[in-house]
Amino acid sequence: MNKLALLNLSKRLSNNSDHVVQKVKMAIEYPDLFTEKYSESLAERNIDFNFSTEELPWIALVDELIENGFAYEIDWKESPQDICSVVDTLLENKNYRMLDWTWLQDIEDMPTELFLDEISKRLHRLLLTLGYLDIDSDSYVLIIVTLDEMESIKSLASEAGFTILDNFKN
Repeated sequence: MNKLALLNLSKRLSNNSDHVVQKVKMAIEYPDLFTEKYSESLAERNIDFNFSTEELPWIALVDELIENGFAYEIDWKESPQDICSVVDTLLENKNYRMLDWTWLQDIEDMPTELFLDEISKRLHRLLLTLGYLDIDSDSYVLIIVTLDEMESIKSLASEAGFTILDNFKN
């Protein structure tokens, strides 16, 4: 794991939140203390003291982004209405322009990954994109960033040893 890349990624995804960065830094530098201090929230993810210390900072980042409104975790089979609400929340939290959801009237029941891909295409019109942090789970940890920054964010994640994707089709 490239610690500096992960800390830079933490800054970028959290709009330079010192709180988020410090929590990730704690997970990197003091994994045992971090695991002990946040054992309850880690247990909700089925993470215990035997969890890989290499993965711990990534999970710390994910949880902090979610807790601070920079990301949102959804199930692999989420309802379109719930997904729209999540996207609205993420857009609002970053002061981005809201999506017009009138196109939903034309959508029949659609698998989650295709629906997310369609939302991402529509966000492109606003020069934004939808992505997700891969936590090796059947859920999506969604983020919204500008089109300009997605490639560098994916690159930083890769450099840190983790994955951020912006394609929902498998």
